Amino acid sequence: MLWLLILWIGAHAKAHACANDVLYEIGGDPDLTSFYGFLSETPGLVQQLNSLSELTVFAPTNASFKSLDLEAISLLKRNLDFRAYILEFHLSHEIISERKARQMNALLMLNGRLTSLMVIDGSLWIDGSVIVASDTKLCNGVMHKIDRVLGL
Repeated sequence: MLWLLILWIGAHAKAHACANDVLYEIGGDPDLTSFYGFLSETPGLVQQLNSLSELTVFAPTNASFKSLDLEAISLLKRNLDFRAYILEFHLSHEIISERKARQMNALLMLNGRLTSLMVIDGSLWIDGSVIVASDTKLCNGVMHKIDRVLGL
């Protein structure tokens, strides 16, 4: 029984440390400060990241958020349920490298929606957004930068 407790504590500690690394990686990128801000200010979402052993993040750039109309930004700021739903549309509980994504046509996101994946003229697209930088390693997965906020 003691060994089960030790395994559980070790797994929990690793998942917790990884989530901090994921947030650190996103927050440390000057092109992802808007995404980081929304992630870190959404109740329950950091805890959800803590619990994932495998993760793919599709991180919208700051320019993606700047291109949103004022109504969309206002809704993201004031409606926490809507914000969580939109942010979960950028997270998958699988590790999906760019190479693997190029072989897929859909991916299940944390908000329960399937999103489309396709290759157009050599570029990888997810739900109408181009992946502009791919395969940033995270301790529990991978991150891809995208040029549009998904779901809006």
